[in-house]
Amino acid sequence: MYVHRSEQDVPSIAAAVAAGPLSGLADVVAEYERAVVERFGAAEAVAVSSGTAALHAALHVAKVRTGRTEVLVPAMAPLPTLLPVLAAGLEPHFVDVAPDRLEFDGADLTRALERRPAAVLTVSLWGYPFDVRPHLDMIRSGGGTYLVEDAAQAHGTTLGGVQIGSAADLSCFSTHDRKTLATGEGGFVLGRDPGLLDEVRRFCRLGALSGTHAGLNYKLNGLAAALGLARIGDVDTIISRRNENARVVLGSLRPEWGLRELGHPSDAAPNHYSLVLTTSDGGREFAQRLAALGVETDPIRWRYRVSYRHDLFTRWARPCPGAEHLVDNAHQLEVDPNLGVDELAATVAALGAASNR
Repeated sequence: MYVHRSEQDVPSIAAAVAAGPLSGLADVVAEYERAVVERFGAAEAVAVSSGTAALHAALHVAKVRTGRTEVLVPAMAPLPTLLPVLAAGLEPHFVDVAPDRLEFDGADLTRALERRPAAVLTVSLWGYPFDVRPHLDMIRSGGGTYLVEDAAQAHGTTLGGVQIGSAADLSCFSTHDRKTLATGEGGFVLGRDPGLLDEVRRFCRLGALSGTHAGLNYKLNGLAAALGLARIGDVDTIISRRNENARVVLGSLRPEWGLRELGHPSDAAPNHYSLVLTTSDGGREFAQRLAALGVETDPIRWRYRVSYRHDLFTRWARPCPGAEHLVDNAHQLEVDPNLGVDELAATVAALGAASNR
């Protein structure tokens, strides 16, 4: 498993320890939040203890503000996106997506918005942007519905030259060990409305101990913030190396293999947290052949499946053929910066062997 390390890790942690307080209220946490704002182009950021905490807080605020109890969720959303929906006391309504890219099925979304949900939740999975632009006006006119984005894997991904996290009311990121910006465990919430972010911050600080507002202790600790400060300057380098490795693999594919990169808008720049290749059909069998050759994709490694196939969510199942096709035929490949020529060549060889049945 790839985990980034920086030469500044130890000096940054030492400085934080020397400064004294290491709780979520320490000065180093506020300094880290300012660095996040600058790097990701947000109006404000709230650092939290995990990506799960970020989503839970954002969805809680949407629920409280609207008084509604349902959230629209793309039916290909993975468990880390889904579980905070239940934690926030909301019910998911699954919306179908395009069969070959991260985007809502427009007709299905139109019908679902008639339910007047508290929020529409999107997920920019594998570092590819979930393109909500074709539907943004419709969502914004939906009577106070909030747009919440799970961007846990999308640090530095851009859409139309703008970083992911700028279109949503609240954008939620993870800084888990494997993420492009890693603090061991952690996350942050970005937003445009300071009042909305104030409510997120209050929820993550035990409701400000007011006894009036609900909340949990979701603060990021000072040591994790110090790691974030040490590593935030490396984000662009990590993305650049991932993109280089992705180009090596893509440039080695043969037309007869029937593989192509996951569809995305021409003005999008994925960060290639994973390189995702798609098959036209027979994806489950292809994934099993790849695994037998030593290349495990998400359905094998993480048991990734359509949202309503998980036992916790079967009660909300509804037909979503686009999501079924996407999940069955998307294949996630590691292109981490530490991979060399030999490892990439082995991946390409496995792709060719799995394709030639």
